[in-house]
Amino acid sequence: MPQKYSPEFKARALQLIEERIQAEQCSGWVACTAVGGALGGISTRTLQNWWNQNRIDHGAAPGLSTSKAT
Repeated sequence: MPQKYSPEFKARALQLIEERIQAEQCSGWVACTAVGGALGGISTRTLQNWWNQNRIDHGAAPGLSTSKAT
């Protein structure tokens, strides 16, 4: 069964990903890999899914926003 994460935890993870991308000028995948390890081994794919959806929700990438999907 998938593990549930609080909205606060997800928000902090997304903040860490953005900070890593800006500080190191790296890709989202590299940032998600590093942050996942720092947060106790969260899957890179999970973090990338969160990050991609967050970008869509904020208009930075095309796709179906969370608010329109529900």
